[in-house]
Amino acid sequence: MSNVDQSLQSSLSEPSLTGAMNHLQSPSDWLGEASFGQGLQRSISLLKHQFRWFVLVFFMGGILIAVAAFPIAAIITNLNTFILNEIFAIQPDIFLLFSLLMQSLVLGLFQNFIMLFGVFVLSVSAVHRVLNTEPSLRVLKNQQEALRFPIFKTIAVGLVFATILTLAGIIPFVGLVVYGLLFFVPILLVLESTSIGGAFSLSAGLRRRHWQRILGAIVLGYLLVLFAGTLGQTFYLNIEAIATLYGIPLGVLGPVLLILLTQFTIAMVAPIPPLFTIAFYAGAMGARRETQHKQYMRRIQRQQWAKARLISIDEQRSESAMNCPECGTPIRLDTRFCTRCGTKIEDTGKSS
Repeated sequence: MSNVDQSLQSSLSEPSLTGAMNHLQSPSDWLGEASFGQGLQRSISLLKHQFRWFVLVFFMGGILIAVAAFPIAAIITNLNTFILNEIFAIQPDIFLLFSLLMQSLVLGLFQNFIMLFGVFVLSVSAVHRVLNTEPSLRVLKNQQEALRFPIFKTIAVGLVFATILTLAGIIPFVGLVVYGLLFFVPILLVLESTSIGGAFSLSAGLRRRHWQRILGAIVLGYLLVLFAGTLGQTFYLNIEAIATLYGIPLGVLGPVLLILLTQFTIAMVAPIPPLFTIAFYAGAMGARRETQHKQYMRRIQRQQWAKARLISIDEQRSESAMNCPECGTPIRLDTRFCTRCGTKIEDTGKSS
């Protein structure tokens, strides 16, 4: 056992592992382009540095979101029960069934809107907190003083953000692509003094050479939240089973306990997707500037090529043309007679 302990201690003291844990101390690390693995590592490190704050804020915010969406979820559950009863009825009422389906769809979209808006506000708050508290991230800011939280702009952009993603989510996989285009909006609101439209436009421009990393971060964040939510529901089901075994009715406490357990487990992993935006921000901005420079150079080359082509054509025209000795009309060198006065053009005139 002593040999095992010594091997473990030696492995933990290796420079590679200690450097991986302390890589946030170097500001230059945030200015380069990061791979997906590096972005995940840095996001987890940022989460560890502010873990208590993240869990508290996302837990409280998740509870507010769940409480706001709970009445809508209850209505949707009742509507789904009526829909199933109508479908399996002997003579289903088509008009009633269509009305119930439309009501369920509209309420589901409104529920998604509330959740997306709340998640966006929490993401902006997470980015703002990390940028102001992590010393190595000062290289990303235009000024060294503390950044102010853009309350009104966050609310306005959050409403637009939630509306766009809610409508895009109606079509499968379209919501994922649109979310990828809007991936960097939270950090742009904090770092860049842009308008609402400018934040959306700039975020879409930062997708170049980062599509795989962006979609990977979105999918990973969704899977982590799904796993955490399932884990919280499993805890609740175990508690409910134990309470039922001992004859203890949960009553109203049941839904409250379900929300608390689910949001607590989700709060442990929910900050990772917005932290990915910090890890990929500098690299995405650099890729965008490089793409713009290449487009500018190609445009200059096309203009120079067109100008050179026009100059060569003018030179060819000047070499291949002459004037009639009688009337002065421009004619080609291989012309025998003037097209205007009919004067015969001598060979000596063509050679001159």
